[in-house]
Amino acid sequence: MRAEGKRKIRGKTMFKKTLVVIGALALIYACTLFWMVNKRTENAAVAAEPDKPEVLTVWYWDDSLVELFEGFAEGRENLSINYVNVPNYEYAEKLRSAISFSEELPDICLLQDKFAGDFLNLDIWEDLESEAYGLDRNTLPKDSLPYITSKSGTVVAAPYNLAASGLAYRSGMMERVFGLSEPEEVDRAFTSWEELIERGAEYKKTALEPFFLFSSLGDVATVLYNQTEKPYVENDRLVEPERFLDYFRILHSLYEERLVDDMSQCSKEWYDEFEKGRFLFSPWSMWLTQNKTFSKNDKNDWKLMIPPEGSYKWGGCVCAIPSAGTHKETAWEFVKYMALSEEGAKANKEVSCSQFLCWKQDTADASYQSLKLEGFGDFNVGEYYFNSLLPGMYTRELSPYDSAVDVAYHTAVKAISHEGGLTPEQSYQTFLQLLHKAVPAIQMDGKGESPSGIGQ
Repeated sequence: MRAEGKRKIRGKTMFKKTLVVIGALALIYACTLFWMVNKRTENAAVAAEPDKPEVLTVWYWDDSLVELFEGFAEGRENLSINYVNVPNYEYAEKLRSAISFSEELPDICLLQDKFAGDFLNLDIWEDLESEAYGLDRNTLPKDSLPYITSKSGTVVAAPYNLAASGLAYRSGMMERVFGLSEPEEVDRAFTSWEELIERGAEYKKTALEPFFLFSSLGDVATVLYNQTEKPYVENDRLVEPERFLDYFRILHSLYEERLVDDMSQCSKEWYDEFEKGRFLFSPWSMWLTQNKTFSKNDKNDWKLMIPPEGSYKWGGCVCAIPSAGTHKETAWEFVKYMALSEEGAKANKEVSCSQFLCWKQDTADASYQSLKLEGFGDFNVGEYYFNSLLPGMYTRELSPYDSAVDVAYHTAVKAISHEGGLTPEQSYQTFLQLLHKAVPAIQMDGKGESPSGIGQ
């Protein structure tokens, strides 16, 4: 009887414990259910408040973005933009710093091809092919995919502008110096850098007026740097570094023949020089029109040509949305309008810095392709762009450390004129040493003339 009583007591105790556990679980479930209902109510309340202010933060270097936003936000009084103008040459470092210190990122990041490779593989971006966004890679030009996907194959950005680039030349000066005028004959005359340097040097010897092919070594350096298909870094190794030795040989030839002036590319002095008309050529891409660069003098006679050895990609951007953003839905709506819609395609041609959309590359009709720009007179920039610059354009693959390679290279280029007396081989050595100092992890083959001990 006593044993049976103990069993009854234990049974009652177990029953009470079970009731407690069930009660606790019920309480947790009720709280969770209450939180979910409350959250849905909050979201519904937000959705039901169309007048609630929303501010979209975007960093960029071209104020035309504000014009595009105004078209997008028309009729949406609750929506505004916090546009932060970040110069192109500071953008990568500002973004890198914000990521390193876990600071708030903009709602949309525009990544240019010269530094996009540094960031696309980071696990901080939204998957734009997920259900929330619905981007279909099959609707995009195939050659845009390497610029918008991470190493894992995830689409983490949307392509924005086409970036086929060439050389702009003053047609009046071209006719006076070389007896040529139209792009077709200029393209045929200068198929290699050696031909251009040789003919320029011949004219320079007899010229009575100051004459330069370019205002800056950096101009030619930019073209050469982008006239390649292969990435510069792969598997933490500098790929075919001897390419840079070839670049320096061309740059030194121009400098020794005094065919380039001593301007720093994209400086105030460089922009001002467009008014004076002392140089014949300038690298050209659509984004350069943001500063009225080619309308600074009244001759209005600029035309375009394919550079010696081919057109190149310079200044293409993609749009990425940080996963930590607080306005992701609206950010995506703006990206779709700006980069992936017919309305955006039309608007991008009409803003102060005209752009062609990558999204329209394969479907552009004659009307879309036609574009005349200030400074180019009756020359149809758009037609030449689609018919001559875009086909066959070099499209260098993105790679990690692209911005470090770019900075080391252009620093070594500046040293040619600043220090004087250097040889191409010494400039090449300087480049490799600067790059090794900036990113010791990059290995360098013995091809060409690597600095002693580097990458060995």
